[in-house]
Amino acid sequence: MIFRQNPTEERVSEALVPVIQAMGAQLYEVEWNGGLLKLTVDVEGGASTDKLAEVHRLVYPLVEQQNLVGSNFSLEVTSPGLERQLTTLTQFEMSVGKNVSIRKSTKPHHIMGELVSVDNISASFNLLEVNDKPVDEELIEIPIEDISKAKTVFDWKSALSEDK
Repeated sequence: MIFRQNPTEERVSEALVPVIQAMGAQLYEVEWNGGLLKLTVDVEGGASTDKLAEVHRLVYPLVEQQNLVGSNFSLEVTSPGLERQLTTLTQFEMSVGKNVSIRKSTKPHHIMGELVSVDNISASFNLLEVNDKPVDEELIEIPIEDISKAKTVFDWKSALSEDK
């Protein structure tokens, strides 16, 4: 099941969201791995390396001063990339209108479709593929508890043909 954060990740998110927003960016995800604090930061139009470095410079002392993760930690600030893992309700909400690949605990185990809507209970999709096979488009609803993994799917073919 998705939509989970551990208490350390929640504490870091609560402390850093307003700071990162004031910098013109959005805290997309926090991952705490017992020594590595990874912040995924998104910026309208894409996060530049300069913006990521700026976030790192300003956030590191805050994490340290507020003792958000303990005394020994490394900080990594990165961008979410084109294909983004979806683990929170906010991330799903930001992805409405995009193609999303879903791994489910029930059959069919893999679907891909355009995310139409989402709430704490379910997500609705215009179905495009089932188990990697194209299907006739239909609207389906999947309970959130049935989703084990989700990510956005970037349409490389369309992007490459637009560049020509």
